[in-house]
Amino acid sequence: MQPQLPMQDVFFEIFSALGTVGISTGITRQLTMLSKIVIVLLMYCGRVGSLTLALSLSRKKKISNCKNPVEKIAIG
Repeated sequence: MQPQLPMQDVFFEIFSALGTVGISTGITRQLTMLSKIVIVLLMYCGRVGSLTLALSLSRKKKISNCKNPVEKIAIG
């Protein structure tokens, strides 16, 4: 989305965001608002974890047949 920026710097920003490294080449202030939003989403995905995010979206809720036991306690 940023053709005027060197691709090496853009890829560095992308992988840094996914790895939540915190290292930047300094091109973040030159990015458009859409590119900054993409970087923020990549940081979030890197923090949560790609596998965790994919599993949480793809799993179906399984209803358990287990019930808590009920007991009447006689005191005295």
